[in-house]
Amino acid sequence: MKEEVLRLEKVTRIVDGVTLLDNFNLHIYQGEIMGLVCINAHGEKE
Repeated sequence: MKEEVLRLEKVTRIVDGVTLLDNFNLHIYQGEIMGLVCINAHGEKE
């Protein structure tokens, strides 16, 4: 069984009235490779 090295549970983050994370959970185990991509466009055009 792999050792859990990071655990986030029920994380909520609100900035200026905008919910960025809502009840976010993340479990990372030893030896795992992971990536996290965040999109912060809020439907806006460039």
